[in-house]
Amino acid sequence: MREEADQVNLETDRGGMRARRLIACAGLFAGRVAKWCGIEDDFKIVPFRGEYYRLGCEKNKIVNHLIYPVPDPALPFLGVHLTRMIDGCVTVGPNAVLSLKREGYSRFAFSAADSLETLTYPGFWRVMRQNLRSGSDELLNSLFKTRYLAQCRKYCPELRASDLHDYRPASVRRPSCGTARWSTIF
Repeated sequence: MREEADQVNLETDRGGMRARRLIACAGLFAGRVAKWCGIEDDFKIVPFRGEYYRLGCEKNKIVNHLIYPVPDPALPFLGVHLTRMIDGCVTVGPNAVLSLKREGYSRFAFSAADSLETLTYPGFWRVMRQNLRSGSDELLNSLFKTRYLAQCRKYCPELRASDLHDYRPASVRRPSCGTARWSTIF
């Protein structure tokens, strides 16, 4: 890709093309696409996995509306919330656990290249230092269902561990780790 004042020139293995503007919907790969295009950026994509549970059908009436924690602007993520879905079921989550693979939807997904990119980025370590407690809590909540349940019970005290059922594969979210602060993008 080569940018000019009034157009963008693209060269692909299928030939070239020109356009006045280019919109790249690259998601988790936005930073890499920008780099491939010669665009210097001041951010890196650091992937986080969001895990969900769903309440058993007998608990669907427990939540009639969205239940969200009051956001803490000092933290990069919102926290666990309960959401009544269009089909009537209630989901609980997500949490936010560092993913060691850009598209690492399973708990043990790993990519050496993705991990190295994250772990060698100074901005990642700055944010980790600033959020060590909440980051540790998120990891422990992922590993121990009873800890995750404790977060849910802040909003619905009658919930039990048996009410939380695994729900769909985890999603991978991408807060962009910039020079100033993180902004969560879904």
